[in-house]
Amino acid sequence: MTTRLATIEANGPSRVALVRDDGSALDGPAAARAAGLDPAPLSDMVETIRAWASVGPGLRAAAADPPPGAVLPRGSFRLLAPIPRPRKNVSSASGGTTSSTWRKETESPAARPRCRNTRSSSPSPRPA
Repeated sequence: MTTRLATIEANGPSRVALVRDDGSALDGPAAARAAGLDPAPLSDMVETIRAWASVGPGLRAAAADPPPGAVLPRGSFRLLAPIPRPRKNVSSASGGTTSSTWRKETESPAARPRCRNTRSSSPSPRPA
């Protein structure tokens, strides 16, 4: 069975879960407790990723043979953003350039592309 890491909310605070093919979810902290693992890293996706080497194998084993009460049926939880509060903004529309620098660079006449009429009156030759 394929599983995907997700952040969910169900009857309490948000936490990490493994969403299964059938739409149900394996509650990460509940599965960790049943496997004798520390459930603390499974309250936050970033911490789960950091601790994956120690919690990953136990969660995979729990997904294959879920402990009682750790599976949440489809519709009983709400999917949230995987990382609700990213610690760092890693995307930028300007490719890392600040908007004031970008504005200065694009306002100079030399930076503006020249538009030329590229249409010709004769049709372009077609490749053979």
